[in-house]
Amino acid sequence: PTPAPGVAKAKVTLLFASGGHFAGCVFQGREKVRSKTFHRYVIRAKAGTRQAVRDAMGGGSVPKSAGSSIRRHNEEALQRDINDLLEAWRGDLGESALVFVHAPGTVNKASLFGSGALSHKDPRVRGVPFATRRPTLSELNRVHSLLLGIHPDTPEPPAPPPPPGGGG
Repeated sequence: PTPAPGVAKAKVTLLFASGGHFAGCVFQGREKVRSKTFHRYVIRAKAGTRQAVRDAMGGGSVPKSAGSSIRRHNEEALQRDINDLLEAWRGDLGESALVFVHAPGTVNKASLFGSGALSHKDPRVRGVPFATRRPTLSELNRVHSLLLGIHPDTPEPPAPPPPPGGGG
């Protein structure tokens, strides 16, 4: 399936956040306008959870190890990095016809919607309607192609021929 002509040239933004990874990309049709990825160490090894989730379990004892301190610091730094980027991209976000977001969990959603540059009530904001992988630039390219029905090996459609010049 090929996208509608207006959609094929529209500005579309994809923002993914999960497990300490963030990837964002602004597309204009098939072309990347800008992109950025971040990664921070925030997941507890072998436990598979964010440090903030472990701290919230509480029970009166919050881990005080060096690793837990590093993970807490990295969560704050990741949040700052994402907020700064979304603020810098505010113009592109405003011009985007659609903004696709994948951010499972409250911490990931808060990282995308907490800065005020993007609102979850905005009608242009959509979830991704299929499973996605780790937030990377190649994953954003894959998802963009699937969402808009653009296949990388398919050339741009040719321009329509000019109307026959039979005027006189």
